[in-house]
Amino acid sequence: MVRARHGMSQKDLAEKLGISFQQVQKYECAANRISAARLYEISRIFEIPMCRMINATGDAYVHDKFMTDLICAIYKLSTNNRKMIAKIVLALTNSDSHK
Repeated sequence: MVRARHGMSQKDLAEKLGISFQQVQKYECAANRISAARLYEISRIFEIPMCRMINATGDAYVHDKFMTDLICAIYKLSTNNRKMIAKIVLALTNSDSHK
């Protein structure tokens, strides 16, 4: 969530960390655990205190398993399909805010 909110691709983050984008994807999908040292590196890249990235008290950066699964599924789509999904979600969000 932090990476996406900063408009950074998995590839860009991977390059900054010196790892493969597949490894970043595995971290994000919880297929691999992330070490405290790596989490610290990521927090420095985004200039966010590490505790905000691991805080489980409802912080805006924390998301649940459903959102993790959804994000992982979206990453498996082609770029064009991801853009279509984004347009749909944004359209639904905008229409809901007018009710």
